[in-house]
Amino acid sequence: MKTLKITGIGHSSMSPNQIELKFRLCTLDKNYEKANSLHSQKLETLISSLTTLNFKKEDIKTSSFNIQTKYKSIRTLSGEYKEEFEGYYINQNLVLVFDYNMDLLDKILNNISSSKTNPKLSINFTIKEKEEFENKLLENAYTDARKKAEILAKASNQVISSIVSIDYSFGSIHLYSDTMYDDENMNYKKTAKCSIGSNITPLDIEKSENVTFIFELKEKK
Repeated sequence: MKTLKITGIGHSSMSPNQIELKFRLCTLDKNYEKANSLHSQKLETLISSLTTLNFKKEDIKTSSFNIQTKYKSIRTLSGEYKEEFEGYYINQNLVLVFDYNMDLLDKILNNISSSKTNPKLSINFTIKEKEEFENKLLENAYTDARKKAEILAKASNQVISSIVSIDYSFGSIHLYSDTMYDDENMNYKKTAKCSIGSNITPLDIEKSENVTFIFELKEKK
């Protein structure tokens, strides 16, 4: 059996239609109960600043939560170093996902700024149709491979008969725009009013996937 091995490359692009906003809320205090109480107050204030924009409390998901003791290294008068207890450190990561709306994003950032909770922020632009996007990549990879195979088969007086095997490594695809915003790029804590919506048009999400096919060849009649 004659075969032809071809790698097809599937390309696809799409404009972001969803915003993923991540918060990191941190609290530090030497007293455990006070640290918990302060963190709870801060969290409730943050959530309240978002529910005023018609989000539900359940929309704000926790992706991670941990409490740990924190120490710092200090130098004594004798020149030696010792560990000094700083307090109980609470670190909670939250995620809010909503339809692409830059005006709403501005309102969210301004509300967070007014809340004085000062979470660390990052903003990602993504898409809702993740499965459809990934499927399109694979379909385009097959179309590309088939086209290449038919060109090569024709050149060698052969025809494509069937697919013998498909080699594809399944894995998660990072479906985010290369346009990203984080604390280092935003001054929402320092300004009275934040407005980034009119200044940003995120890059399209562009991805490619490789799929290798082995086609069976037959003599052209």
